[in-house]
Amino acid sequence: MVSISVLFITGSLGPGGSEIQMLKLLNGLKNEIPKRSVAYFSSGSLHKDYQATGANLIEIDRGDGNYLKKFNSVWHNLRDRAAQCQPDIIHSQLPQTNLLTSFALKSMGVPIILSERGVGRTRPFWEKALRSLAYSRVDAFVTNSKVTRKRMINREKLTPSQVRIIPNIVDLQIPLPESLLGLRKKLGLPENSTLITAVGGLRQVKGYDVLLDAFAILHKTHDNINLLIVGEGPERQLLEKKINSLQLQNSVCLSGYRDDIADILAISDIYISSSFSEGQSNSILEAMASSLPIIGTAVGGTPDLLRNGEAGILVPPRDSKAIAKALDVFLKDESERDRLAVKSEQYISTAHSSKSVADEYVKFYHEVIAEYKRKHA
Repeated sequence: MVSISVLFITGSLGPGGSEIQMLKLLNGLKNEIPKRSVAYFSSGSLHKDYQATGANLIEIDRGDGNYLKKFNSVWHNLRDRAAQCQPDIIHSQLPQTNLLTSFALKSMGVPIILSERGVGRTRPFWEKALRSLAYSRVDAFVTNSKVTRKRMINREKLTPSQVRIIPNIVDLQIPLPESLLGLRKKLGLPENSTLITAVGGLRQVKGYDVLLDAFAILHKTHDNINLLIVGEGPERQLLEKKINSLQLQNSVCLSGYRDDIADILAISDIYISSSFSEGQSNSILEAMASSLPIIGTAVGGTPDLLRNGEAGILVPPRDSKAIAKALDVFLKDESERDRLAVKSEQYISTAHSSKSVADEYVKFYHEVIAEYKRKHA
């Protein structure tokens, strides 16, 4: 294939799920697409990791003054810096960044791809109208689950050929034995208890309040269990109060943000996702790659990941009793835990490797470029 240049656009270089996936994609594309640039509006904890991919990093100056002055500055700075990259295709992600990209860069004369992940919240009429107008200016879309693709086609009146499903990358590092020694003790957790783990920001959409209710139910009949919630966010104080009110201080750990997720999963026994809304969950994918038995709420792309119950247990969202019942199944039947863990790892190892996903993107980019040239010949 002819070598191409790709300009990626994202909001920040922080540790969010979309940003981590873009980082993994940049690494996967090193050989096939060496000319990679990333435009972003604020830095973050992943800045050094992005630098290590060899991509050209471009921070867009957001300017000073009032909102209108800042918007004007961002608009023109993005256009100027994008033009300097001379990309063959532009790939943007995240809602606000997608809107800006759609309007500001349409006149560049290169195709634009937008990534959409998750079902998302209900939005006001004006925002829906603005998004529909923006998306009518875009050449193609990529998402990571069937449910999001269906929603996009119906909501934006897109044709099926415009929306491609490409799964998330899973490249979890194999933990070193020495990194696991004493890790539970450092977290204040017993070495011999059954550890149930959840990973994700402490936000309402993650459903951790429901998970705590489920754990409280379970704790009445199972005393040798612990719950570990890894992540940070605005719900911390509310969750801490709930843990205290349920008298679970000695059984639940809120670890905060950690960058050793592979190690955390390696010391865990069961993984749980209690989200009210999901796209294709990175944390579930990583748990599958770690050979953990998984319980997940039947939202977004989770049923696809768990093969509609063949590779894990699906439960309704916002249902603490259902979560408690599913956890009880795993606690009482270790053979069922092992069976589902093997199923999930087998699926992950073939469909979500860095190479297979990167190859899909390379093919997708070339197809979109070719179609754009055909339409504008």
